[in-house]
Amino acid sequence: GTKKTVDIAGDLVVTDAARTGEVEVGGVAKAGANTACVYASKDYTGMGRTAADDILRREAYGLKPDYSRRRVGIGKGRVELERCPKVGAVREAWAETSVRRHAIAVRLGTLSARAVDATLVFTAALRGRHDTFCFTREVRLPVGAAELTAEAPWADPVLWDLYRPNVYAATVTLLEGGRVLDARTFTFGFREVWTEGREVLLNGHPAHFHVEMSWFDLNATSLGFFRRLGLNTYYIQPHPNMFWGQWAEHPSYDETVMDLCDDEGIALFVPTISGGRFPL
Repeated sequence: GTKKTVDIAGDLVVTDAARTGEVEVGGVAKAGANTACVYASKDYTGMGRTAADDILRREAYGLKPDYSRRRVGIGKGRVELERCPKVGAVREAWAETSVRRHAIAVRLGTLSARAVDATLVFTAALRGRHDTFCFTREVRLPVGAAELTAEAPWADPVLWDLYRPNVYAATVTLLEGGRVLDARTFTFGFREVWTEGREVLLNGHPAHFHVEMSWFDLNATSLGFFRRLGLNTYYIQPHPNMFWGQWAEHPSYDETVMDLCDDEGIALFVPTISGGRFPL
């Protein structure tokens, strides 16, 4: 049959793709008649250079002037098609905190079978304490996958810091007319990192990182051991096949590892795009 491709790579990014890589294909997909292709490439959103200006990438791949439309690195992951029978489903939720602005932004990934006007209720409390922070917002959920943000001021949060792992347990709930549509729980630390000149500041004070590279799998045992050696930061190896740590077999920084680091008051340096030998 006729092939239709939903391309989420390079300069053909689908604008409603969620953080997890999900995309709505209901308008083009036909049962038994389509091939779904996913290509791994660079996302230039928010970057200082465009695909056409990326000289290093062009030279590295020996690409010709039309290189921005070439698919480099075909992914081997599964492509799953899922029906959307639920109204107002919360696929994921996380928090972005600002010490300088005394504010929190709650981010939601939603999936809905129909558009709905909902009430978002957010509550958070430090583990072991009964006093809670909460706020509500009216939100509009479109059909299909979407990403929503609800912000609120927070005057006096207890800050997370190195060696001081103050972790909040949060719940975000979506309601329609008082009826619960869906809810999601997660944990987070209220913190912010920024730079001033040559200094890296954590919550407004100079951060002192005592770093160990992750030669071994990061788990509750290894994190606790290195924490007792006085280390407070782990540097995730930037190469997926370097030494004996294979990302495909032993994921180095999944959400379980990140939660363990939060609980121990440990920072993570993770790989990112860089023009030098090592990422920042």
